[in-house]
This record gives sequence, structure tokens and C-alpha cells, in this order.
Amino acid sequence: MPITLVPAGFLVGGAVLVWWAWTRRRALALRPSDWLPVTGSVVGSGASRRVEYLSPEGRRLRIQVPEDALVPADGPVGLFVDPRDPSRARLAEPDRVAARLVRQLLLLGVVMLVVGAVTLAVLA
Repeated sequence: MPITLVPAGFLVGGAVLVWWAWTRRRALALRPSDWLPVTGSVVGSGASRRVEYLSPEGRRLRIQVPEDALVPADGPVGLFVDPRDPSRARLAEPDRVAARLVRQLLLLGVVMLVVGAVTLAVLA
């Protein structure tokens, strides 16, 4: 196996990661930016967990929490609420985790590109 395949693999892998992270980053921006951040609290346990929050009009509303969602059992939970229809809400934590993952993959892709380019330049 020629030694130049290793840096070429880094270049290709880094380019794929940068491309994927860039497209995911643009997809994350598609979340409506006018949704209002609110704080709610977890009600119930197990499969019937719900997050209760106050709408901008002052009504108490609840949304179902998916079983695999990581929300604290006690304490505040971040939500985004649609200002046109306050009954539409989504958890804020998955958006934060997705943004962090995309940022880390973008950084890893750039590092792989740099390592591959430097290694290829040194071997050439």
C-alpha cells in the first residue's frame, strides 16, 4: 500500500465531513427564528411525561415528551413556542445538541483536511 494513500484518505474524509457538516448547518438554520424561547417543567413520569409551559397569553399548555428525550426529571426545561400558534412547541435541547455535533464534525473535518494536506506536502 503506497504511503500517499493515508494523507489522501485524510483529505477525502475531511472533505466529506466538512461537506456533511456544512449541509447540516444550513438545515439547522431552517428552524423558524421567530419562535419564542420559554421555560417549562416536566409533569408525569415514564411514557406519559409531558412538559407544561405558559403560552404568551398566559394559558397553561402541555406537550408530550418523547421517551428517548433527555430532559431533567425536576427543574426547568427549555422550549421554543410558535408565536402564531402557542400550542405548537418543541424542546430546545435537541437543537442545542445538534448544533454542537455539527460544530464538532466541522472542526474535525477541517483538522483532517489540514493534517492530510501537510502530510501530503511533507511526503511530496
